[in-house]
Amino acid sequence: MKDFKPGKTQLCITSTSVAIDGPQESNVVSKSRTLKVMRAALSGLPILTPRWMKSCIEAKKIVAPVGVMCIRSLPTRGTDEEGGLTQFGVSKYAAAIDRTSSKVLSYCSVLLCGTWRSTGSSTLKDLKILLQDSGATVVNSASTAAKMLADRSDANAGHFIFLCDDSHLDADCGIPESLLKSAKTAPNRKVLTVHFHWLFDSVSCAKLMTAAAYEPLSPRAKELWSLCC
Repeated sequence: MKDFKPGKTQLCITSTSVAIDGPQESNVVSKSRTLKVMRAALSGLPILTPRWMKSCIEAKKIVAPVGVMCIRSLPTRGTDEEGGLTQFGVSKYAAAIDRTSSKVLSYCSVLLCGTWRSTGSSTLKDLKILLQDSGATVVNSASTAAKMLADRSDANAGHFIFLCDDSHLDADCGIPESLLKSAKTAPNRKVLTVHFHWLFDSVSCAKLMTAAAYEPLSPRAKELWSLCC
């Protein structure tokens, strides 16, 4: 099928980032992390290499995918806290799918900040799909965001994410002064302001990435970003 379809897609086939020399490669990394690949990972579906197709053709039957037939990681741009790429995100989703209904962005509220003109409408659409698939709550207005931040008295409250666009031209990134003040005085510090690549890496790694490697471009967004770094 051309697109990922929840409830219908059963597996995803994609190429690897490097040629695999031997049969015992422990961590096979995808060459790309398209929307289809990331949605398949979030659903815990097998992501396989073309080698699996070759094995099926040679055996003249469907064979169980093993070893280098299986993609275990998606590529990332950032780094983890220890300075290295976090790996095995695909495997983590597959391992957790029968144990828990919690998703990588469960208990996270996300406000999309900026005009999103420079990234294109398709990127904004992709972001909303990934946020939904990863369990996030999308906040629809700055006024709602300000109220949510003011009410964050519980230390166990989930993260609040300012997810910023790629524009250099919007000085305030769609964050009004009142919301900036609410973010600065929020009762707990689980408030992150990040460039939207943070979402792609968090999905790829099956965990919330820290904000340090995802500095936004807008001056006002940078000001909030500095508070969480």
